[in-house]
Amino acid sequence: MGGWFLKHCPSLPIAVAHTSFASVAVLGHAVDTKGNYIDSAQLAVLADQAVDVEDLASELEYAAGRFGVIISGPNVSRLYVDPGGAFGAVYNPSQTCVGSTLFTAITDPVEPDRTYPLADAASKGEARFAFGHTPDKRVRRLLCNHYLDLDTFEMVRHWPKAGDVFACDLTTDRIHETIDQFIERQKSVLNAFTRAISPCSLPISGGADSRILLALCTDILPQIDNFFVHRTNRYTSFDRNIASTIAKTVGIDLNIYDPVSDQALRKRPAYVSKIQRWHALAMGQTDGLSPIYAREVDVLEAPPRDGIVIRGNVTDLSKAVLWRRPGLRQFQQTRGTQNDHDLSLRLMMLGNVEPSERETLVRSVADWEATLPEAAHLRLQDFLSLEQFRSHGQGSLFYALNHNFFLTPSADRVMLKALITLPPPIRANFLVNDLILEKLMPEIVDIPYVRDEDNQLRVGRLSLKDWVSKSREGGETL
Repeated sequence: MGGWFLKHCPSLPIAVAHTSFASVAVLGHAVDTKGNYIDSAQLAVLADQAVDVEDLASELEYAAGRFGVIISGPNVSRLYVDPGGAFGAVYNPSQTCVGSTLFTAITDPVEPDRTYPLADAASKGEARFAFGHTPDKRVRRLLCNHYLDLDTFEMVRHWPKAGDVFACDLTTDRIHETIDQFIERQKSVLNAFTRAISPCSLPISGGADSRILLALCTDILPQIDNFFVHRTNRYTSFDRNIASTIAKTVGIDLNIYDPVSDQALRKRPAYVSKIQRWHALAMGQTDGLSPIYAREVDVLEAPPRDGIVIRGNVTDLSKAVLWRRPGLRQFQQTRGTQNDHDLSLRLMMLGNVEPSERETLVRSVADWEATLPEAAHLRLQDFLSLEQFRSHGQGSLFYALNHNFFLTPSADRVMLKALITLPPPIRANFLVNDLILEKLMPEIVDIPYVRDEDNQLRVGRLSLKDWVSKSREGGETL
């Protein structure tokens, strides 16, 4: 493509199209803005409709799924990753190389990154990388909402846009409209993926994200090939029990993968060791060790292979997953107008930061925030969740899970904007989730969650009408 060679595993889906102004490739699984699955034929349609490179890029940056986009023309060469950073990418300017994982971007021993305070621990899987750092000082991670300029090897932010607004009008109608925008786009995307790809598996658990995705599939349940739950320990036994109740209530068949009781599901120790090594390589762990254990390998390899597993790793913005109590308390006090960078750092839970190193990381938070448009500062924790937590987490983890293609169908900028615009307090207390369920699958609203704290969040909670009335005392938007 242009002056670039693209090397990929043979089973990775790739759509390719050529125009007079560029060549374009979409790697992975994506759905366009009109709800069409992007294969080579559909990509050719999109390319023909575009008037130039920027027009084509603007269309593809609003696609949904887990994917990468390469656009190469006479004056432009770029790499984009999906809005959730799940199709991870790292880049090595010193070798003009871009790869999916650390060890695909270097051809020599790792040169440790000494500038990131948690590098040693993160390289062993004992802490988290962030702010583009990797175990190698020459290799950087491409953050979602940015593209990599392949001519300069510089990372450039392209979303959110300067005119995007994330403050929510405090009316019940506006909140319902925003939820409906999310639902409409998510249903369209799920329909496209489940029609185009088989086998398609949807895990059901005792948590929140899987039942939201199940409800969003209410019109297309026959298009899901495999509903399943797994049990690996005592805690996931509760998942199994709740998932069985949900499945019975909805009327779907549920496969239960239980290697604790069913030894036929267990993999041989030599095979587990091989998967653990692959896992460590995909995660860029330089000590060669992997935290994945045998029963996890068993359940990851139990569903039908070479399809997709639908995951809620971005859908969880519907419950303000990284705001946590201290972040919500600050938001309530300042209505989002002030951000404590030290608090933001703590909420990211990167690892055990020494006091002498804290200032470096707090400054990194501030420098990163400065790249966001002013309106996005109101929802700082949501963007930290996407660009730092997700890009560095699932951006590497998902490459370790290769029995199936793990897909995040809520990774879409229309959906992200809708969820992020909804005020964090009504996401964190599960009110938004319950409103989604009531609209789509009300029969499962009252089924308990596996975590007691999730159930307690809903006890004594204000109704949407009462919450809006109380919140408007401080202003008409939030």
